[in-house]
Order: sequence, then C-alpha cells, then structure tokens
Amino acid sequence: AFGHPMFGEGNVNLPISGGYVHFILPSIARSFKVASPTQPIGTLVQDRQTGIAGLIGSYPSFIPVNAQIETIDGKAHAMHYEVIPHRDFSAIYTMVGVWNLIDALEMSSGDYTLNVDTKISLKDQSNLTSREIALKNVYSSSGSPGLQAARSLLPLSSLIGNDYARVAVEAVNVNIKIEDKRKTASIEGIRMDKDRYRPGEEIQVMVVLRPYLEEPIIQTGRIRIPLDAPEGPITLLAIAGSSYEEWQRARAPLNYRPTNINQLIKLLQRGENNNDIILELFVPIPGMTVQGQEFPELPLSMLSVMSSPTQSGEGGYTRGTTLHFEKVPTQYVIDGSQFLRLTIDSNAP
Repeated sequence: AFGHPMFGEGNVNLPISGGYVHFILPSIARSFKVASPTQPIGTLVQDRQTGIAGLIGSYPSFIPVNAQIETIDGKAHAMHYEVIPHRDFSAIYTMVGVWNLIDALEMSSGDYTLNVDTKISLKDQSNLTSREIALKNVYSSSGSPGLQAARSLLPLSSLIGNDYARVAVEAVNVNIKIEDKRKTASIEGIRMDKDRYRPGEEIQVMVVLRPYLEEPIIQTGRIRIPLDAPEGPITLLAIAGSSYEEWQRARAPLNYRPTNINQLIKLLQRGENNNDIILELFVPIPGMTVQGQEFPELPLSMLSVMSSPTQSGEGGYTRGTTLHFEKVPTQYVIDGSQFLRLTIDSNAP
C-alpha cells in the first residue's frame, strides 16, 4: 500500500485489492506506476493524513448494479458490476459504469434514442414509507448515448447525498434499449377552435410539431375545463414533458423543497415522460405551499393568516394556480412550449 492518504476521510469502509504493476514510468517531476487490481484481500478502515490502515480477510459490502442493454442489432447484453457504498462515489461509479458499458457495446457518439427503465431499491428502514424509486423515460438527441444514460441515474446522487437521513441502497437495476435514430420534435405552435369556453367544456388542441429533419405534423390533444373554473381569462399552455418540472418549479418553488427523506423520495419518483406533451390550464391566482403541500386559490383572508410575519421558511406563495393538466403521448422526444389566452364564460356559445 502507499504511505499517504487517499481522500483523508478518516473512518472508511472500502475494499482493498491486490495489484499487479505493469510498468513504472520514471520522471524527475513525478514517477508513477501503471497497475491493475487482482482480487479483494480486505477492508480499508482508516484513511488518515499520516497513512492508511486496513484489515486483511474481511470484505466490505457492495451495491450490485444490473444492466440489461439491448443494442442496435437487437442483441441483449446482461451486464453486472458492483460499486462501493459511499456518499460521494456510489452514484458517480454507478453512472460511469453504465456510460462505459454503452460506449463499449455500442457507440460513443451519433444520433440515438434511448429507452431507459431504472429501479433503485433501498434496504428496509423504519423511517421509510417507500423503498423503491422506479423511473421510465425516453431520451433522444445527437451526441453521447452513454452520457445521457448516466444522467438518467442522477436521482441516485440526490438520494445518497441527502441531508435528511442515511439510506442504504440495496440494488440498482437498469434496462436500456438503444436505437440509432434521432426521434425529436419541437413544439412550433398550438391552435384551438375558439377563444371562449364554458366551465366543463372540452378543448380540442392542435399542436404543431416539427420532427427532426421532417416536415411539420399535427398532434391532437384534449383537455377539459373544470366545472369550478373561475370565469375570466386563463392560459392554455402546451409544454414538453422534459420542461414541465422546470415550469412548475418556477410557479411553486416550495413544492420542490422537501423537508424529510420521504418527501425527497416522492419528488425523485415524480417526473414527466420526455415524449409527452403536457397541456395545462393556468390562472394567475396566487396560492401557498406550506411544508411541501400546495393550497391553491386560497381566500385573501386565509393567505394573510398563513403568511405569518413571525416566521419564515415554513411556506411561501405560489405564482399562480394550475387548474388542470393532461398528458398527450407522442412518438418523439419533445422540446419547446407555446401558450394561448382564452376566456371562461358560462354564457359562451
């Protein structure tokens, strides 16, 4: 072993492996060895400024990562590796492993579409109401499919590095299907039949999409106005599923500030599919978020009571209220957004 610290972390629980030195590169500036690990021989328990110390014969636990990758030729590859349980490195090593597998099995750059199904399982803990985060989404672009597949595992980083409770990851399972075609489309415009609607009436929305290297097409969606919708002007928003959370974070930022581990898991579990168009009816009526729960369309008297001048951090105003939203699935990964103004009028024709 080397006689200097690795990261200077103090108490650690990391694997020790034997090593085979392939060659030594001498240098006046800094000599170094090029080596490969052989097999685990023990556990590193101390990482101090003056040196490292470990135990021979006992091995630390690992997080198993199972990756099922279907390449462009339709062949399925069942891959398995393990990563150390570590606050800073577990998520990074998991993501780098998936990235390197795709680079090795398929391609490192080009037009691609990825269907990614991820499942993060947690060990049983009394403070958890859910032990699983399951995410399924589609990604498409020109660039590195391995990098995008790695980014799909970012919730693992938020989970392991959270400030609320220590969690132990039991396993990570990733299913990936790769296609060598870019399937993206941008929202160029939206249309509707009229500009005045009655409460409870359905709006037929025609969304103009521009697929990559193709002519524009029309995608039709429907959204029904709630019966209790307030009369007056409202906004119809058509937005890509990939951008919808960003819009919601701007509208009601405190909805995305968890206060405990279970709220964090719930936030990581949510998220829209990238191949969906979200149709939303929105009104600029303020509400409030209190301890992660939204209260829309509150009376002014209630808003004044809940926004107490004697405390802060418990809640805050929302920038408008979402009346209703619908998802319109497509065969493309969508980007962009468009909006129209309309009027709710119980006497509309």
